[in-house]
Amino acid sequence: MRFMVTRLRHQVTLGVAVGFAVISTLFGLLILNVIGQSTEATAAERLKLAQTTAASIDASISHALAQLVEFAGLEAVRQATSGRARADALDQAYRLLGTYDEVAVLDARGRQVWAHPASGRAAASLRNQPVVRTALDSGAPSVALVELAAVEHPPVVAVAVPLASGGGPAGVVLGTIHFAHGWRAPLVPLPPGSATFATAVVDGRGRILVTTSAQQAMDGPGQAEPVTVDPHAPIIRTMFETQRPGVGAHGEGAEEHLVAFAPLGRLPIGVVVEERQDLALAVPNRLRRMLLLFGLVALIATSVAAWLHARYVTRPLEHLAQAMRRIPAGALDEPVLVSRRDEIGAVARSFETMRVQLARAMTERDRWERELEARVRERTDEVRRLLAKIIDAQEGERHRLARELHDDTAQTVATLLMHLAALRGMLPPGQEAIAGVLDRMSAQGVRALGEIRRVIADLRPTALDDLGLIPALREFAEARLATASVDLSFQVRGEPRRLHRPVEAALFRILQEAVSNVAKHAAARIGTVEIEFAPTRLVATVRDDGRGFEVCPGPDRPRGGVGLEGMRERADLIHARLEIASRPGAGTSIRVEIPYEE
Repeated sequence: MRFMVTRLRHQVTLGVAVGFAVISTLFGLLILNVIGQSTEATAAERLKLAQTTAASIDASISHALAQLVEFAGLEAVRQATSGRARADALDQAYRLLGTYDEVAVLDARGRQVWAHPASGRAAASLRNQPVVRTALDSGAPSVALVELAAVEHPPVVAVAVPLASGGGPAGVVLGTIHFAHGWRAPLVPLPPGSATFATAVVDGRGRILVTTSAQQAMDGPGQAEPVTVDPHAPIIRTMFETQRPGVGAHGEGAEEHLVAFAPLGRLPIGVVVEERQDLALAVPNRLRRMLLLFGLVALIATSVAAWLHARYVTRPLEHLAQAMRRIPAGALDEPVLVSRRDEIGAVARSFETMRVQLARAMTERDRWERELEARVRERTDEVRRLLAKIIDAQEGERHRLARELHDDTAQTVATLLMHLAALRGMLPPGQEAIAGVLDRMSAQGVRALGEIRRVIADLRPTALDDLGLIPALREFAEARLATASVDLSFQVRGEPRRLHRPVEAALFRILQEAVSNVAKHAAARIGTVEIEFAPTRLVATVRDDGRGFEVCPGPDRPRGGVGLEGMRERADLIHARLEIASRPGAGTSIRVEIPYEE
């Protein structure tokens, strides 16, 4: 029962814990959804920053192109290819261009006519680039990202605008914008960076053109910076291939970064916004850790509270179980003390009422049992007295018959034998026939006298009164079986003791009848008599190896002959248990078991 109560306590605790776990899981899923949305919002914010910056750079390039187109439309610039323009007029017009690092005017053959600054070499080195030839051939402005001859110098933006004449393009105006310088100008309006956050302009190979993580102002246009490759170039190149904006993670551990990319529309470059992922997602990660810690603490606290509550609920059940265990042992005096006002208290009070009623019923039962035992003892005493009278009457009748047989019949037969002997002596010689008849009559009389004396001994053996059951039964068995040529095996186990006189007489008669049946009906070679004095009962067995007979089992079995019927009646009188076991050809066994009486 305690095992069941303990299991109930655990089930209550587990049920509450599981319920809380389910609720916490649902709440956690909601929080994780919020965290996921926060993470997506953070990534979307970085992507939006990259797209805004890319759009701003596209707008700056468009503005720079418009400026150069306006510059190319000036009369002084159109006359430069014919050699009629004055240098001071071109320098004055150049002041309108605030975005370009270098500007040059080339004729139709690509020869430099004018350049500002005069010492600039970038424009002159780009005269053979496809951007110039495209502008001359198409007659339309052209914009391209061009590699300079200097290996360590990053690519520059080249803008070529054709100069119109009556017969076709007379030349081009070529302007260059260095990203490394242009970050101070409106061309590359990158947001400010930090040690963990950076915005960069990169090309398709992942090379950094300009970045906020290394904002180093150059002393003048045309000065080169080392070309470096972004550490997240693999994921950037993948995004370049699709030419679509996107966000991804790259790196491992503390070096894992959140990378947002947005391509430009006019040039094969893009804007990359990089930030350490643990810092970019600091708020979602902190929420995730807080959720885990809160869930663990709440689960432990709920489990402890559930266990305490289950203990509070199940402790009265334990007291009730203890009281229920006392009842089978008969301990009904101790009351059931459960002072609860709920259903458990109602069960306990009902159980206490049942205990009181059961105790009252058991007390009444005990009283009736005592009265019944007293009546049984009285009836038993009466039965014993009646049994003693019956047996005494039987034994008295047997004694009277034995005495009459001894005094009357035996004496008469003895007298008859004496007269026959006297008559035999009075016969004259020659009366042999009469003498033979007298001799046969004398022999029959002797046999009759012996039979009468045996009957007298059977009716009242003197050894039973004088020596007890064992000597009387041994003497009878030896004498009775000897007449039938049956070998006797007589065994006694245990310490012999005398029984009550009526019981001992009835038992002797039962065993006497069993031995007589062996001698008269069994046709046995060996007869066995066993007497066992057990601690609480006497067990007597008579067996033989004779012909046996069929015993019908069940309450409707035939009662048998007079001898077996008499044995059963005597066994019933002394409350003995009589068992008869026999089978044709397998002998017979008669067992009598009788408890000792105090």
